[in-house]
Amino acid sequence: MDVKLILPARTWAALDAALAFFRTAPGDVSSAQRLRRHCCVLHNLLQRLGLRSSYVRVGSVAPGRELFRLRVRGDHGPLHPLELCLNESVARSLAVACLTIIEVQTDAELGRLLDHEAEELLAARHFLSELRKTSARKIIPLRRARGLIVWDERRREYLFTAQAAWRVQEHFLRAGASPN
Repeated sequence: MDVKLILPARTWAALDAALAFFRTAPGDVSSAQRLRRHCCVLHNLLQRLGLRSSYVRVGSVAPGRELFRLRVRGDHGPLHPLELCLNESVARSLAVACLTIIEVQTDAELGRLLDHEAEELLAARHFLSELRKTSARKIIPLRRARGLIVWDERRREYLFTAQAAWRVQEHFLRAGASPN
């Protein structure tokens, strides 16, 4: 069964950037290889749609600490909604990867080693929200999400818990930007 997801081009690009770690990781374990393959499926779909992104240097935050911004190129504007059809198993793997990205950022030790940009964290949250809204079955492993994100029925989206929101806010402040 396929899952149709509609997100802005910039969100897809940020999600693809966040998943780059999984795409380039060596796949020694079968489950890791499957996750890597599914992240490559998303990357290839975005490439076929003409969506390209890269990080460009925009300044320095401190000596030796560069500030980068995601630059989105392609046939679509950054806010143009793009619809992708993903196989349910691919969507499930991407959900696991998104939860891992958010989970790592809430751990102070691991968060220093794997420093995802705030925009990538928000893209992971938006992907999970869209997946929950559009899929007929529950395919997000919610047991991993406890303490990280909570579903807000009124807004119909996942929200970061206080612990995860603090880390995202910290990323925005470090970059000299505002999450609003």
